[in-house]
Amino acid sequence: NNIGNTDVMKVYFTQHYIERSGRSQGDPLAPEEYITGTVAAGGKSEILHGGFYSDSEFHFKNTGTTTLQFYTANLPTDPVPGTVLEVAAGQEATAFASALGSEENMYLMVYNVDMENEGEFEVGEMEV
Repeated sequence: NNIGNTDVMKVYFTQHYIERSGRSQGDPLAPEEYITGTVAAGGKSEILHGGFYSDSEFHFKNTGTTTLQFYTANLPTDPVPGTVLEVAAGQEATAFASALGSEENMYLMVYNVDMENEGEFEVGEMEV
């Protein structure tokens, strides 16, 4: 029995979704509800696999010094598409998943256009 064992749950769900329960709708996103990460110079990285829909709205924060492109993909190995949300260093943006790629895409991705410096980001899903 794994009730209450979040370590077992993390295998199936990202910590982001485990910790969000109990927050009432309309409350602003708390910092701990953001997914934070880094992406290598010239690299791409998976932020989320599933758990969102075409009408899911995301808030992106570029907390690093490089320009980042956010998009959805069918597979993490797919090339960066023409449909991206570009967020400059120190900037924030909000977009629906449907604006980041095909409705069928199950991966939320980030690409770092800088070939020399690591990128940093925070992503949160907005409540509808």
